[in-house]
Amino acid sequence: MKGAMFTLALAACAAACGEPLKSPMEWTPVQTNEIARWKAENSAPKGVAADKAARTVRFLAEATGIGAGETVEFFAIGPLSDRAYEAMFVTVASPADIAAACEEIGLPRGKGVDPVAARFWPLGEKVTMSVKAWGKDAASQAMINFRMDEELKKNMEKICQDMGMSMTTAFTIFAKKVTKERRIPFEVSADPFYSESNMKHLETVISNIENGRATLVEHDLIEE
Repeated sequence: MKGAMFTLALAACAAACGEPLKSPMEWTPVQTNEIARWKAENSAPKGVAADKAARTVRFLAEATGIGAGETVEFFAIGPLSDRAYEAMFVTVASPADIAAACEEIGLPRGKGVDPVAARFWPLGEKVTMSVKAWGKDAASQAMINFRMDEELKKNMEKICQDMGMSMTTAFTIFAKKVTKERRIPFEVSADPFYSESNMKHLETVISNIENGRATLVEHDLIEE
């Protein structure tokens, strides 16, 4: 079936516990207030909404907080699964309710792995999935990308970690300081050696040497 679209709306981007999940454990919803608000605003008490006209299914989930470089086995798991440590998201709605919503927009259920039938991977219709942040602060957040020297980035990350903050927090502090004071909050200057006046002086000295108008004198090096 062509044109089917899934949108995954996130209720949170934080894990349920302070430390990254490393083993099977029951998932406990974190953003309960935001989950309740999303259900109310979307008239979706089960955490999933189907739109037949747009052929779209939207379901709510929480991010597990899995870190960069961690192995991800599942894009999303159901709320009763204990595999949050190897998944990106945990859905609020049950897999059965999400499947029912898919059928409601005309998308048939897929088939799971079946070694007896020599089917070693899931089989189903192709769909497009997208992730959208949800929450009271999500709409006001902007993504900023810029290039930085790799070594400089590593050094700054290390210093930020030593101070107990992320680079994002550090740049946010800088942006707030600039906005409040309407200036760069530290002195910014170029090396005076490359100033226009010094460059002109050096050009004059070089010209005098080349034209024999200057005398070079040897002297001993001055020890510091």
